[in-house]
Amino acid sequence: MYVDFTGGGASGNGVTCNVRTIGKEAFAGCNGLFGVTFPNTLVTLGEKAFEGCTNLGTIPGHLIDRAEELSLPEGLVLPYGLQSIGDNAFNGCRDLGFVTLPDGLQSIGDNAFNGCSLGCFTIPESVTTIGENVLGGCSGLQYIESHILSPSVISESTFSNIDTTIPLYVPERTKTLYSSTGGWNVFMNILEKGKDIFLQYTIDEERATASVTGYKFFVPEDVIIPETIYDGAFTVNSIGDDAFRDCSMKSVSIPKTIVSIGIHSFTYCEGLEIVKSYIETPFEIPVPAPPGMEGGAEDPGAFPGTISGYEPILYVPKGTKSLYESTFGWDLFYNIIEMEDPIVADDISISSVGIRTYCSEYDLDFTDIEGLKAYIASGFSPSTGELLLTRVFKVPAGEGILLKGDEGKYDIPRITTDMYYMNLLKGVATSTTISPTDGSYTNYILANGSYGISFYTISETGQIDAGKAYLQLPTSAAHARNVKMVFDDEDGMGDASGIVYINGINSISVLVFDLQGRHVVHPHCGLYLINGKKVYIK
Repeated sequence: MYVDFTGGGASGNGVTCNVRTIGKEAFAGCNGLFGVTFPNTLVTLGEKAFEGCTNLGTIPGHLIDRAEELSLPEGLVLPYGLQSIGDNAFNGCRDLGFVTLPDGLQSIGDNAFNGCSLGCFTIPESVTTIGENVLGGCSGLQYIESHILSPSVISESTFSNIDTTIPLYVPERTKTLYSSTGGWNVFMNILEKGKDIFLQYTIDEERATASVTGYKFFVPEDVIIPETIYDGAFTVNSIGDDAFRDCSMKSVSIPKTIVSIGIHSFTYCEGLEIVKSYIETPFEIPVPAPPGMEGGAEDPGAFPGTISGYEPILYVPKGTKSLYESTFGWDLFYNIIEMEDPIVADDISISSVGIRTYCSEYDLDFTDIEGLKAYIASGFSPSTGELLLTRVFKVPAGEGILLKGDEGKYDIPRITTDMYYMNLLKGVATSTTISPTDGSYTNYILANGSYGISFYTISETGQIDAGKAYLQLPTSAAHARNVKMVFDDEDGMGDASGIVYINGINSISVLVFDLQGRHVVHPHCGLYLINGKKVYIK
């Protein structure tokens, strides 16, 4: 049976009406149902609406030859007006093949696609709620693609029953966010769309290496082969024979970890215009076969071209052009150009909230960044509950900072600095367990609570994700449930003379010096030096 809610349909089961809801268990257990055309008026799919429809998404054998004539859909295409998929809506629909979820969808219920034989699963940007065990038992799942720009914490069981070594494809510059967000961080291979691709590998567990052997589904125009996969567990050190044969890429970046490139690796990639090799010591690569040998002059070797040479422009590391020009195989490139030293940066995303904590493994430079500011917590007044946040520009690795700025994505250059701060923010490089107190200190986390976005005490031991920071104050001074954030460059704390004004200071929390550079243990009202700034304590 085929059901067409829009009025057409191959089997005459057309229903002409403006359907907004398909109710609970409407088609549950209907094994004879092989296809549905949904109306664009549909808003809600109820609980268990198609549970157990084991043939849904397939085309019956006797209609395969007429599938195109009858416009029979293969797989499951949901309408663009749909907002909610209920619990167990497609639970047990074994042969869906693929599912197209519409932009505008807001929620996906528990077990929604449990037990379905999906090849891939794409989550629209509009989705805000994802239930538990959504894809449980989807053994054929090859990748998940999420278009969500600011992922929120989801249940640890959302993806608990699938192979979490499959790629999770995410928007550009959001990999760090996904890697540090609960529920999403279970995936071992988080790839940024446009930077990474759906590659296939063979793994050598003994040597902890991986070889690129091919690709899945499609190849984007610009291909970047990663140095490592599975969160750094395996080094990508080779490109196998025929790995990218006949693909449609325009450029490819080859990492410095590659030590061998196989025969016909990029054969017949006729659109390939640019090859970027980061290999510092080039090795010999396959060349076109001369006339009379197997393949003859039509065999282009590792890269596309003619018997006389390779046509794409080859970009190589600075200072290595002469090496490439004298190495067998690489010397066939008509045009070899040295690359400038790349600017290495941290990719940081700021959500619409406009504020977050951050901690990097690298020294960072915020000097020339527009729209985003970095702060350390330089002091705290227990009498007012005010936390003084001081703007900084050169931030050492491992330093906990608060970021404040416009929504968007930022590339923060990595540098080398010997700067250090007396800072009340504690950065975490890996997922870390923190408790309400730590010795004589009380811990706070940034949250949106009853007093708005602020640092709040925590009631029980929990995890703080990698790449974030928490606030630590002496328990003797930390009497409030939350602290008020005061920004030294935005909250009227300074004047034209460059002096910052604060109401008191906790001498345990920060080092204070007088204008002669002498350490002051108990500062009173007056002018002092704190973190290189002139501060007037009221």
